[in-house]
Amino acid sequence: MPRHPARLTAAGISPARYEELRGICKQYREYRHRLALARAGIVDRPEKRSGAWHRPDPTGSAAVQLADLPEARRVRLIEQCANAVAEPVIAKAILRYVSEGRGYDYRDPPPVGRNQFYILVLLFYIELDRVVV
Repeated sequence: MPRHPARLTAAGISPARYEELRGICKQYREYRHRLALARAGIVDRPEKRSGAWHRPDPTGSAAVQLADLPEARRVRLIEQCANAVAEPVIAKAILRYVSEGRGYDYRDPPPVGRNQFYILVLLFYIELDRVVV
């Protein structure tokens, strides 16, 4: 059984919380798929009505509803955390690793060393823990 990384313990992330964060990241592709279906209009979006009459604005209403979807918020948070800890090229590799399990050596390794990459992955989880409630 692998040990819990000491860097995560120092950041206050328990093994159970680490598994929870990993589970959120494993659903990243699913979130993106559901979001794409909602954008394409294939999946019904919930109607929100405040009770007050407003001039109809179907495009604006659809954009606000899409931005409010839980999937959109999760995708945005995961991508922001990856971009916060690394450059865009490395952030894409981090996203592939945390969501699909593709390790450092998969096809095109990012332009950092193996140890630095996995340290950035741990920093990603620390950042994600900070923003996900």
